[in-house]
Amino acid sequence: MKKEILKKGTMAVLITSIALTAAAHGVPANSALAAETEFTEQQQTVLLNEADVRSFAESFFTDEKLKAWDVPGAIVSVVQNNRIVYQQGFGVADTSLQTPVQPDQTTFRTGSVSKVVTATALMQLVEQGKVSLDAGVNEYLPEPWIAYSEDQPVTIRHLLTHTTGFDGGLDIRPGDIYYTLEDYYDLGSYVKESIPAVVRTPGEVFKYDNFASMLQGFIVEQVSKQSFEDYVQEHIFGPLNMKYSGFRVTSEAAASMATAYMAGGQELPQYSIKPSDHPQGGWYTTAEDAAIFMMVHLNKGSYEGVQILKPETAELMQQYQVYIQPESPVMAFGFEASMFPQYDRGQRVISKGGDTLGFSSAMWLLPEHQIGFFISVNGNNGLVREEFYRDFMSSFIPDISVKKEALETPEAELKIFEGNYMDLRLESWKSKISVAGAGKLAMEDSLYGNIEFIQTGPMTFVDSNGRELVFKANDSGEPQYFKYLNVGYSMRVDEKTYSDVPQDAEYAPFIYTLRDFNVFKEEADVFRPDEAITRGEYLSYFVRLLKLPLSPNPSSFEDTKGHVFEHEIQTGAELGLVNGRSGGSYAPDQALTREEAALMIYRLLKLQGAGVAPGATYNEAPSEWAADAVNMMLYAGFFGPEVTVNDNGQWNYRPHDIMLRKEAAALLATLVQIPQQSSN
Repeated sequence: MKKEILKKGTMAVLITSIALTAAAHGVPANSALAAETEFTEQQQTVLLNEADVRSFAESFFTDEKLKAWDVPGAIVSVVQNNRIVYQQGFGVADTSLQTPVQPDQTTFRTGSVSKVVTATALMQLVEQGKVSLDAGVNEYLPEPWIAYSEDQPVTIRHLLTHTTGFDGGLDIRPGDIYYTLEDYYDLGSYVKESIPAVVRTPGEVFKYDNFASMLQGFIVEQVSKQSFEDYVQEHIFGPLNMKYSGFRVTSEAAASMATAYMAGGQELPQYSIKPSDHPQGGWYTTAEDAAIFMMVHLNKGSYEGVQILKPETAELMQQYQVYIQPESPVMAFGFEASMFPQYDRGQRVISKGGDTLGFSSAMWLLPEHQIGFFISVNGNNGLVREEFYRDFMSSFIPDISVKKEALETPEAELKIFEGNYMDLRLESWKSKISVAGAGKLAMEDSLYGNIEFIQTGPMTFVDSNGRELVFKANDSGEPQYFKYLNVGYSMRVDEKTYSDVPQDAEYAPFIYTLRDFNVFKEEADVFRPDEAITRGEYLSYFVRLLKLPLSPNPSSFEDTKGHVFEHEIQTGAELGLVNGRSGGSYAPDQALTREEAALMIYRLLKLQGAGVAPGATYNEAPSEWAADAVNMMLYAGFFGPEVTVNDNGQWNYRPHDIMLRKEAAALLATLVQIPQQSSN
């Protein structure tokens, strides 16, 4: 159990985007074939009453279900026609103290639901004429930090719809989690250190983009001349009397905050995330405050006489802006299209989900019915929100959908969809599409296993659970992207293989896992698996695996200046992963020992608060300075098939040996491997 806690707790902090992207999908429930319809004004509006909603919520959030979901507590609020129909807390905010959840006082972290608040702040400045939707973002930065061409700029509109073309990166970097809550890390410095490259034409594709939302918050700071936290308090939370909401987690704010719990019940101490004003994921709120925020958006920007948005601005934020196909919306401004369209029942839905360490949340608005509902739980389980949405919609919202008929397109015509695709945000998430018969496709997916689809439109297919697979073609009419369960698009790719690493080789899964993370940039046709890895190569692969922004600073080591891995090594040095050697050198081309490799990983784990692993028994002991590191590698399972245990229970780690490239690939790949999930 301790081994699992280390991997799911500490390592989840290191690779949060991976852990929470997977968690957000949960295990799908059954539903009918996907359906579509256009909302008609003649549809009868639903009118909710408190008794029915209360009965529904109390039967949904039972103690037995909370236990089965592995979440201690929950908050829920439902609004309609500018009034709170129902709000409640369930379970406990803290398992040790058994503190009951209070809907009007207990705050929950909302994760990426925060992005809607951030977009609201930015749209306030847009409607005031201080920001233009179609202006290049550099116009609002201290300097032209974003490298784009003047004829194809990254605009404010692109930020709001996550169509920037930015290269991806980890959402939380090593060292970003901190527990000294009165410390402050400013937003501007963090943004400047994290500038991504523009790798696709802005506006071409949707890719969920935490940096885009963080940059929105910084632009709010720049234009308003206030910190982001001060701005939202003065212009959103304060006027609306959302007195328990904020973005900066101080000791005072943490006093009313539910405790975060990871898988298996691991409790996290109250924490904050750099930057301290965290526009992309820092909003904490109560059920009551969330209800007020929903009512503002449903009531044309107004609540109890307080107008924070013009009616036309509030309406604009609810309009779909990005579609992968005309009948398949993806994004509005800040809001997204429905998280689970298979349960929409033909209704127009805008939503936003969020996951952060120890919390999962979601918000939905049905503008035609003036209905909004919000939930949050203090545990990472995206299944809760999917089941809540499914059951709420089927309980209260009429089904006006029209069933899509299956197509019988000949197999030969479906060949254009075949190929390998890579998720743009989570590069190790690969899908192979093949034809499975007339009007049918099959997918081999690295996260969800094998899935079959039937065709319901020229670019649309649906699985047995009603979830749509929708393609987008390039200028030549060939399918180039798809969207399925991922929060962004997947792109067609050519799989790179190495002639000296057969697919059935023992270390092939590890090597190709790192390839999928775009770790290898210097390798061409061969990988050289049995050669020694150098100190520079290993640190470079590690930094790339974590998607760390490279340090722009000059090298700290004389012998790495001008080296091919200079910036990766400097990044590692600034994080404290390496210290260099006497005389100011690093020896980047010297072969790496296995205990040196363990020490770099351990130093990163220590940054995230990892403790000391139990001592292991060896047939060859590591050096004293590396003992804790090697113990941790064995305790956590961070090693390849070369590490064995003899009949006497002694580990054969070979700490003083040179590490081979294939062994390094195995060690690094075990940090980030995602287990397959069944599609059933």
